[in-house]
Amino acid sequence: MRKAILMIFLLLLVSALASAFFYTKIFVYVFSKDYKLEISYKSAVANFKGEIFFKDLSLVSKDTNVGFFARKADVNPRYSMKGVTLNFRLNDVKFMKVGSKEEPVKYDTITALLASPFNSRWNYSTIIGEITPTAKEMRVKNVEVVGEDIRVSLNGNIMYFSGMVDSDIVIYFSDRLTSEIPPEMLGIILSNEKPGWKTLSVRLTGDLNKPAVQVTSKLFRLNIKAAGS
Repeated sequence: MRKAILMIFLLLLVSALASAFFYTKIFVYVFSKDYKLEISYKSAVANFKGEIFFKDLSLVSKDTNVGFFARKADVNPRYSMKGVTLNFRLNDVKFMKVGSKEEPVKYDTITALLASPFNSRWNYSTIIGEITPTAKEMRVKNVEVVGEDIRVSLNGNIMYFSGMVDSDIVIYFSDRLTSEIPPEMLGIILSNEKPGWKTLSVRLTGDLNKPAVQVTSKLFRLNIKAAGS
């Protein structure tokens, strides 16, 4: 009797471990295929809640060759009648561009300032946020990026495929970093909202792919459009 109970327990344990293993594999396969992503990792463990804990996670868009590498990544799916929402937490993160030479960081235009946090020059201790995937879209919102010299707060929506954005974005530049920003940009574009940091606070609306984006703040309003449009 005791041996039978032990055997049943071992079978249940093996089944649970196998389920967790295949759950992770299926999750990564479906997510990467649906959203044209190249995903790799050193290891991944799922718990009974469906949370997945990755080590050395690499994620790159097949369309843009832009992505990130994170030493640790925790993904927590929340299921409802409307679908699934993924809460994520990345640790020790670096953005990257694969297959082509990356342009050096510049700070001489508003567009350059907005793009600067996503250069591979920077390492971020933590990135948290929320992803809501649907059949044709992937909505990213409520993102907080924490680094030594740059921090980003995004409150709104960015549509991954269509490129449509409607979001309030705040970028914090450390006083050490602002020495690289032209003085005329410092005086007109950035403000002192937080001690030790200069702040670029804007609302971004429009299409990131064209680009045809409207950037507004308390200090200025700017329409960014592609050449010839």
